[in-house]
Amino acid sequence: MSLIACHDCGLLYHVKPIPTGSVAKCNGCGSVLYAPKNDTVDRALTLTLAAAVFFVLANAFPFMTLSIEGREQLNTLFTGVGELYRHDMVALALLVFATSIGVPMLKLIGSLYVLAPMKFGLRVPKSATVFRYVETLHPWAMME
Repeated sequence: MSLIACHDCGLLYHVKPIPTGSVAKCNGCGSVLYAPKNDTVDRALTLTLAAAVFFVLANAFPFMTLSIEGREQLNTLFTGVGELYRHDMVALALLVFATSIGVPMLKLIGSLYVLAPMKFGLRVPKSATVFRYVETLHPWAMME
């Protein structure tokens, strides 16, 4: 049996199954300990699809425009990586590409690989391994 600690007062409780729509509360302070959620796969898939759409938009449209003396230059993430590479900053270009384009794309593809079949009650080969890799990549995706 697993234990859970109250986030407010620190009291320990055994985690027990509770019906959907109800909430487990702390006897000491009354704060919410945990609550089961409905449609978690649907929500995760919806958010992943939305992230994929925004990822395509973020990489397709310029995010910076530089205007000097009537000349205008539009910049995307790809042009930034290309400029770093062109100025012999190969390692930095690879790092920028990996953290802003490569790893986020791998995370989206991996998440869709796991979640889309799960929506229809299917399980694809190596889905647990793919999901572990997706979670391992998390710190490297879209580093601020």
